[in-house]
Amino acid sequence: MANKTQTKPASTQQHLPIAEIREDVVILKTGGLRRVLLATSLNFALKSEAEQNAIVGGYQAFLNSLHFPIQIMMQSRQLDLSTYLKKLAEQKDKIDNPLLLGQLENYIDYMSKLIELANVMDKRFYIIVPFNPPNLPKSSLMEKVFHPGGYHGKVMSRETFLSYKKELDERTTTVTSGLAGLGIRTQPLTTQQLIELYLS
Repeated sequence: MANKTQTKPASTQQHLPIAEIREDVVILKTGGLRRVLLATSLNFALKSEAEQNAIVGGYQAFLNSLHFPIQIMMQSRQLDLSTYLKKLAEQKDKIDNPLLLGQLENYIDYMSKLIELANVMDKRFYIIVPFNPPNLPKSSLMEKVFHPGGYHGKVMSRETFLSYKKELDERTTTVTSGLAGLGIRTQPLTTQQLIELYLS
């Protein structure tokens, strides 16, 4: 009886364009670098018409000032407040004041009903700042078919990484300062935060 060789199924990681995450920077299999910034939001609807026009004009000026593309991503997740409600319920035994206890019970009841009636969502906004080195190798048609992420089988040296990272840092500073002028604060994601973001 002939032995059948079983092929091991490819992992999801093989299909991702990410080679590694190093020093808070995403390194793609193509050799490009990405920095991900978590951005605050603006409550645009509550602004006056003059403020809205100023924000739109400022945003347009910010985009026109960039000499490189950026990517804006919004992530929307349903909030799981069960742990929060459980902690509140545990506090009930520690409260001696009947008035405070009644307020806490009413609040827990209100939050429980709110969760049942409405999907409480957590929205996060990310700005992806890219840097693609000018000397990236071109992929052949066969490489694009068999390695859609653009894998070239090379590990980026420390010197090359620091050189590219310096260029990426300059772009990040441009984006950060431009958005700060609009009242939007940004925070670069750490290596651990990047891992959690891509796993989610």
